[in-house]
This record gives sequence, structure tokens and C-alpha cells, in this order.
Amino acid sequence: MHRKEMGALNFSIVIPTYNRAGLLDRTLFSVSRLRVPTGAEVELVVVNNNSTDNTSAVVGRHADDFPFPVREVIETKQGLNHARNRGIVEGRHEMLVFLDDDVKVNPEWLAGCREAAESNGADYVVGPVFPDYVDGKPSHVTPRIERWVDSWYSRRGDVPFRFEAAGGAFLPGCNFAVRKSVAEEIGGFRPDLDRCGKEMLAGGDTEFGYRLVESGKQGWYEPRCSIRHAVTLDKLGKPALRRRVAGLGRTWAVMEIVRSGPRPIRIREWCGGLKPVAFCLACAVSGDLNRAFELELDARFAWHFFLRRNRN
Repeated sequence: MHRKEMGALNFSIVIPTYNRAGLLDRTLFSVSRLRVPTGAEVELVVVNNNSTDNTSAVVGRHADDFPFPVREVIETKQGLNHARNRGIVEGRHEMLVFLDDDVKVNPEWLAGCREAAESNGADYVVGPVFPDYVDGKPSHVTPRIERWVDSWYSRRGDVPFRFEAAGGAFLPGCNFAVRKSVAEEIGGFRPDLDRCGKEMLAGGDTEFGYRLVESGKQGWYEPRCSIRHAVTLDKLGKPALRRRVAGLGRTWAVMEIVRSGPRPIRIREWCGGLKPVAFCLACAVSGDLNRAFELELDARFAWHFFLRRNRN
């Protein structure tokens, strides 16, 4: 367990990014408003993962006015976890803070993280993630479908607490901090378990969390370490929701395999997964298209879960 005197903890904020200069611009503005704890050194490392838009220009413009040093590094190996691993290498300070490129950060984030690490001995710190519907919601995003969107995010209330082993793998990749020495010790992120280009497979953060728990590291939930994660209209269109839910199904399957290993096909599960298909068709025939789409997403999740879970 790590304990340090107040004021001793320094931060490297790591933001991987790929072709989202507009959202990154918004995120960097938010990060520039962070309150820096007394005596702390902070740097920002933007890991540009082969962007072809004006990402570099956005970073350069913000760097001129930032309250702490800003560096852009280019990671040529495509994929989110390659970029995260580059951030582990490049970060110069003890605590690595990982944020997505489309978030707004609570100004008290660093203060909350420092208290968790210094007063409570945390090796890694996570906080709540709230959806930010920046463009509103289309009419087909019913409350049931909104729950699918909400499943991408993580909230555990307003009271700080230490993770017990059973819940310690809770690690939202868009919003967490980990000691650099710990990230190096457990081997960084698996590049095969997260987004690469348009592939919607996720789970690299969860698997990283499993290894943190298995290695006995101390985790802490700190409500001040909160962010708002942009949910734009392009994420809420029907094709995007179909891809996202299918990716969630594959991700859950991969996480089960990581934890428990492969297992034989269970016919009963296959039959259960087909139920939403029948109901979806019935709703479509009756004209209830919103309900049909809700059930279609349920069916896509189940289908992709079973296909991936039972693949040899």
C-alpha cells in the first residue's frame, strides 16, 4: 500500500484520441479548468493514434494557454489500448489519469484523486461517469433503449468507498487513475481487448481491472472524480446502436471467457436468446416500431454474446 505526504503526488493526464478533433477541443478546454492541488505537478499527454484530421492543431492551440505542460505524442500502432500503453510509457509522474477525448471533467477531479491516494492508500481511483446528451435524443431512444446507453456508464453513488475484491474490477476506461508503477507491474492493457478503428469490442479496461484485483491492489471510488461523457447523435442513430449493442454482447462474452474459460454450447441459452427475435417480429407486424427496435437490440446482444461465448 502506498502512502505519501500531502502535496507529494503528481499527475500525468493521458488522453488517447483518434480523429475527433472537435470533441477533443471541448475536452481540453474542460481539462484546462482543473484545480491543481497545492504543491502538485501536472502534465497533459495527448496520445494521437494516427489521426488524419486537425487534432495536432487543436492540441497546439490549447498548449499555448494551458496552466500546465502539454505534450502530443504519436502512437502508430492502431487501437485504443496501444494508445493507453503509450501513455503509460510517456507519463512522467506517479499517478496516471486516463480520460477519453469526449468528456467534461469535474474541476475537483485531481483533489479527489489525491485524497484517495494519499489518505486512503489507493493504487487506483475511479469516479462516476454521467451521460451528456449534447445534441438531445432522437424519438426512437425510448427509456428502455436509454438504459442500453446508460449501461456504457458507471455510477456508484455519492459516498467514497474502498473496493472489495468482488467489485474491484469496476474500471471505466474513460475515467480512472492508476499509479504508473502499478500499471507497469501488471503489464499494461491488452491490445486485443478494445476498440481498434470501427471494431466495437471493448473490455480492455475491465480485464485490466481484474488484474489489479488479482494482484492485490487497493481501489477507491471517489465521487469528486466525476466526468460527463458526450453522447452525440451519431452514437444514437439506429445503425450505431445496433453496432454498439452487438459489441457489448461480444465484450461480455470475452470477459466471461477471460474469467472462466471456454465452455460447451448450452442449447437452453440459445433458445432463450431467440425469444426477443420472435417478439420483435410480432411488434413490427403490429406497427409498434419503437418496441420492435427495443427487442431487436435485446436480440442482437444475446445473439452476439452466444456466438462469441461458444466459439471454439
